[in-house]
Amino acid sequence: MAAQDPQQANARASQPPFLIDVSYPFDQSGYDAQRLTSPLKHPDSLGVAYIANAPIGLESVEVKFFPKSPTPADTLGVTFRSSVRYQIDGHTVYVVTSEPTPQAQARPLALGNYRVDLNAGRVGYTMQLWERSKDDKAYKKAYNRVAFSEEGLIVTVFSDLPEQQLIAIARTLILVK
Repeated sequence: MAAQDPQQANARASQPPFLIDVSYPFDQSGYDAQRLTSPLKHPDSLGVAYIANAPIGLESVEVKFFPKSPTPADTLGVTFRSSVRYQIDGHTVYVVTSEPTPQAQARPLALGNYRVDLNAGRVGYTMQLWERSKDDKAYKKAYNRVAFSEEGLIVTVFSDLPEQQLIAIARTLILVK
């Protein structure tokens, strides 16, 4: 890992953390069914994360690759690169790969509320996401999320599965650029 300029490090540390919301960024169209007989690879080599081995109860796998587009320098956010949607025992699990914009990279990123050790030194962050009820009077838990940053990309796994199951899935992910 290259040494970071102390001035840049201090400037980054003085910025407020930016909570990255990479949970449900797109419509449900544009997914293509996949047979995982070989590793997935983004057609533009932009990055795709996926579950290494088919989990028990796997019903289907679909992939959506986002077209190559520049990451806007003046925007605080992410550019989506890929999404892999799994049906596992009646639950939908998304594995989303995104790239922070240069402005987001210049700030500390808050990927979740609680730190979890994943594997091989990979550190993830968990979060529970809530949504309002239809009558706007209460909130209900919508899904769990685990996110980590690697090779300049953010990988997010989210589902209505219990948090420990989602962490176990996150531990099996492969990221390919």
